[in-house]
Amino acid sequence: MSRQSAGWGGGSPRGTRCVAERRRTQTGPRDRWWSASAIRASARSRGENPHPTRRRESTYFRLGTLGVALALVITAADLERSPATAQFQQEEKLPRIGYLSVADAVSAPYVEDFRRGLRALGYVDGQSMALEWRFAAGDPGRLANLAANLVSHGVDVIVTDGVTAAVAALEAARVTPVIVVSHDATGDQFLARSWRTTPNVTGVATASPGAVARQLALLKAVFPRAARVAFLWSPDGADGASRLRATQAAGRRLRIRVDGVALRPGDDPRAVLQPVADRPPAALLLADDPVLLAHHLPILDFAAGRRLATACAFRGAVEAGCLLSVGPRPGEQYVRAAQLANRILRGARPRDLPVEPPSRLEVAVNLTTAAALGVAIPDRVIATADHVVR
Repeated sequence: MSRQSAGWGGGSPRGTRCVAERRRTQTGPRDRWWSASAIRASARSRGENPHPTRRRESTYFRLGTLGVALALVITAADLERSPATAQFQQEEKLPRIGYLSVADAVSAPYVEDFRRGLRALGYVDGQSMALEWRFAAGDPGRLANLAANLVSHGVDVIVTDGVTAAVAALEAARVTPVIVVSHDATGDQFLARSWRTTPNVTGVATASPGAVARQLALLKAVFPRAARVAFLWSPDGADGASRLRATQAAGRRLRIRVDGVALRPGDDPRAVLQPVADRPPAALLLADDPVLLAHHLPILDFAAGRRLATACAFRGAVEAGCLLSVGPRPGEQYVRAAQLANRILRGARPRDLPVEPPSRLEVAVNLTTAAALGVAIPDRVIATADHVVR
């Protein structure tokens, strides 16, 4: 049989078709390579990508990279919204206000007024600011360490309750602003002098030069025959001795002798006051001193038991049993201290914030204590009193 008759080509149409069919169906490596090359050449001639697979791979890579970046952004946003992160950031950014007092947390009468002043300005402890409280519990020797502790905690401003605490704060805080809440005329002098010479100091004057004289005049109205009174004071305070001298000078103008009775930290008030009770004066005056504030309740209890009339410097003591008081409106100076703290936190310099005296003095009388002592309060004193406890 010839190759032509077997269908292997030749000139017959059938043979030609068979060869063409074999070529179309042949799938050897050479034909596959040729087909791929032809496809790439054709793609180039049309201006298309000759490597579509690589384009898809590149697109997949870019999409994968974008997905990872989006995942990282979402994760970071979730971390920022998480409670733990929010609390950490809040604690880092909250302004911190330190409060330093030689009294203790229980007997300090104006702590709530300071809080009230801050709340009125929109401050909430733990949310919009952080309060750092330091109390010496009647021991001025602890103030230096407490002040240094406030500075080490990075407070933005320190409010001091009285001159004794202010001295400790100024020793520790060379740059940190210090707001001094003064208690009497001598404290006002200290504050005025410090404001002129120290750039990080301002404050609130809480006593008027006429407060002591008015207190003694009120006692003279209640006890017309009074010739002698006892004055309980603390020699450990920064201005204790000057308070005694100012009170004695006011007494001389009214022809009243003022005997000083010193109470130091650690002393038993009853033991200190027993000699006074053995030879009772017309009245016992209590200095407006943080050292005494830490003991004012046992002092008032002792005086009531010995039937000693007492005169104090703030209304809270009258509500606790003191017979009468002359002093600034309760809490006014601490509300103003909160206002000063707010202005400093907003960028004001202490030197640009002048010291102001109290706007007015307030008289308070306790008629229940007067009845227990058998003392008749004149009607004119009751009529002029700003606060009467019945």
